[in-house]
Amino acid sequence: LSYFDHPLAVALWASLGQGFGPLFSAQPVRALRLPSLLSYTGALWLLSEATRLWFGRRAALLACALGSLAPLLFVCGGLLLLPDSPLLLVLSLLLWWLARHPLHGSRSSWQSLQFGGILGLLSLCKYQGLLLIATLVVLRLLESWRRRSWRWRDTALIASGWLMLSWPLWLWNGLHGWRSFAFQAGRTADRKSTRLNSSHS
Repeated sequence: LSYFDHPLAVALWASLGQGFGPLFSAQPVRALRLPSLLSYTGALWLLSEATRLWFGRRAALLACALGSLAPLLFVCGGLLLLPDSPLLLVLSLLLWWLARHPLHGSRSSWQSLQFGGILGLLSLCKYQGLLLIATLVVLRLLESWRRRSWRWRDTALIASGWLMLSWPLWLWNGLHGWRSFAFQAGRTADRKSTRLNSSHS
């Protein structure tokens, strides 16, 4: 359901790659990399579509070209079997969805569940996704406070969609003493102490 250092999406990508194994029996590593390459292609399409809706066709072509030529993005998201690959796909899906349904606009119940589901998928990709979700929550609160309209039903539907898809992360961590979060917090603390020690020496 999860790992101590990241959620489960990369395991789903690996399982898909193993399913492609018979097609690449001579070089099974290529089969493992195929889902990343396909999802990166999908991410570029979603990113260009979101850009087209916001800024027009010329900007969409430029976004697609930059995404194709950025070596770090391509290697981490399109070639190697890393959590970055599903993360880039779901981030692009989120941008595409927001281009069609702005945060401050009105939504149907189904659209609110969709938005929550995308946030749930984001939670299953990489822990950096949780920072984006926290940012969206703060934006939602600020917007609601500015408009004096809290939209509790819409918020409950988004939260429900998020929990319906992100539950494996919370279940696994709950059963393992919240190990993922302790590990990530420990890495941050180690980096801070290393910086402090190096600045004193």
